[in-house]
Amino acid sequence: MRKHILLLIVIFLRCGFIFGQSETVYEGEYEFKGKTGTATFEFKEGIDGNIILDGFFRFDHKEIDSLDQTLLTKFQARGSYKNNLKNGNWLFDRERHKVHLEDVVDFKVQSTLESEEVEIRASYKEGQRDGTWDYIENIFAENKVQPKARAEKIRFTNGYIVDNLHYRNFSGNYTQFIRGRINKTGLMHGEWSLVYLVDSVLISEVRNYENGFLLGITRRNLETGQKLDEAIYFSTIDKLNKVNDGVNEGFQVAEGKFGVDFNDGYRSRALQQQIQMDGNAFMEGFIKNLLRFDEAIGEGGEILVYPFYTKRFEFEFSKEDQERLVQIPILFDQLRDTVVRFSEMNSLSLNRNKNDSLAFSHAYFDDRVRKLEQVAEIVDLIRSGQIRYYDLGNFTKDGIEYMSRVDEITYIYNDDTLLKPFPRETGFRSQESLLEDLEAYLLEEQEFVADLAGFVRGELYEIEVSSKLTAMEAQILTRKNEIDSLYLSHEAISDDEQEMFLAIYRTFLEERFDDFSKEYANEVTFEAKVEKGELLLDLLDELEKRFPALTGLYPRNLEIDRLYMEETFNPFTYTRYDVRAKERLFESGAVRLFNHYVGELKEEEDYTQIKDHVSNIEKLQERMIELRDQDTRSLERRLRRRNAPNRIESALDLG
Repeated sequence: MRKHILLLIVIFLRCGFIFGQSETVYEGEYEFKGKTGTATFEFKEGIDGNIILDGFFRFDHKEIDSLDQTLLTKFQARGSYKNNLKNGNWLFDRERHKVHLEDVVDFKVQSTLESEEVEIRASYKEGQRDGTWDYIENIFAENKVQPKARAEKIRFTNGYIVDNLHYRNFSGNYTQFIRGRINKTGLMHGEWSLVYLVDSVLISEVRNYENGFLLGITRRNLETGQKLDEAIYFSTIDKLNKVNDGVNEGFQVAEGKFGVDFNDGYRSRALQQQIQMDGNAFMEGFIKNLLRFDEAIGEGGEILVYPFYTKRFEFEFSKEDQERLVQIPILFDQLRDTVVRFSEMNSLSLNRNKNDSLAFSHAYFDDRVRKLEQVAEIVDLIRSGQIRYYDLGNFTKDGIEYMSRVDEITYIYNDDTLLKPFPRETGFRSQESLLEDLEAYLLEEQEFVADLAGFVRGELYEIEVSSKLTAMEAQILTRKNEIDSLYLSHEAISDDEQEMFLAIYRTFLEERFDDFSKEYANEVTFEAKVEKGELLLDLLDELEKRFPALTGLYPRNLEIDRLYMEETFNPFTYTRYDVRAKERLFESGAVRLFNHYVGELKEEEDYTQIKDHVSNIEKLQERMIELRDQDTRSLERRLRRRNAPNRIESALDLG
């Protein structure tokens, strides 16, 4: 919390029993929870000169939106500190008001107001949340106040909620809510009921906890009663029974406390994890609302400290596995660095069609990047230390797909899709050997990747006979990305323009570029490769050069469309409206011949001819603008008998 003591300081010297200290009242600018406003509070100076908040505290913030002057936000905080720690009762009140201007009659403004208010009544004891809290959220609309959310008489002890929790959120004709019990140590316990909305479906969810351990979840469609999904945590129940019976070998109840996301070792895609996601998000949304002005919520809105918790088991590892827990992240990082470097290698990408082996190598490194993203799930658990809370039996229940005994790589060479299977010496065997298998898998992969990388370097050395080729290849890929972005990000004003740009992109930036790339890859001599590389660059330069003119074709035709409209007056109805001027000329030139020219451009396969097609269209458009104010009656009579594009060209003197 930054403190800005800039304005008036009113000093009250109080005779007390604290030797060498005096209490001071500050009034002025202050920042509280990221908001700048004005504050009045008592403080004292510590031995080291630091300011210690001690006594009453008042903070006010008011802000009118700089862009929307009808939007007002107000916030106030009232409470007290004791030795820099919140203490006693606190009130947080945030209001947002939106004024809708409707009319002004006799210099009196007629308007309506929409507002929302969040009021949090909190209680602290020496910085800890302690005592009764209330969360009240109201909205004001149609000249009346309506409740939006309520969570009252929430009891905190030592920073966490205890006893029953009941939160209600009123939305339309239904109520979303959280109802559950928290034991005296802050752990979720017993039956919890949740009702929340997901994708317009009102879901009723019932959970059962045993001192923080989730035992089961059932979710139903509240309106139809249909069961959506269900998960029973049999493995958790079995381990709890073993703990209660004193026969829990290799694991114990962990001492730490965990957030609302309960995990007994299941992978992220498992039903036991997926089924929790919506309910967890709903509960975390409530927590963020309740503690939004508390230090439990970070500056980015993330939950730093939960007000109630779940529990997990902690598992033992052998001495050998503990050593593997150190080595596996190191092996993984080394392997990933090599794989990523070769997957992004410009010369390998451009020369992958040189031979079957390079095509396979390029596909292999790309495939390994994706596969290592899967491996990262368990590596991240190891790196963070969370692996000790994971039941590896649950983690490996459906096997480890990326540690199969047979690996397969699909790749393309000479327009043929090929599949190359190859056996692995190592693979997943069982949960007990998971870390041993993973270490062996990474070592085998590291050895194979090192051999493949050596082969690729040798092959590319023969191809990249000079630094000029390397620079050229990098330049080609950079320019290709730039021109791709240029054409793909263009915002067309019509479907026809979008179709034209898509046709140009497919013909030249996909088909021709791929053809030229293959020719580049198939060349052997340095001189030949330079020639093909320069052809690729010339293609890209030409497309960049023609882009501004291409983007102007359809907007200019739209301007011509407006130019060939004129206002007329109907004396019988006394109305004015626009009609087409020189309709036959407009239809022949700006429609029929324009579309013909665009069609020729879309069918063109020689990139050097793009400029000629653009020039034809621009000349047509210039001619149409010239003819707007000329006497064209004779020309229009000739156009009556001329529908073919070449005859229209002749009539318009464009030949």
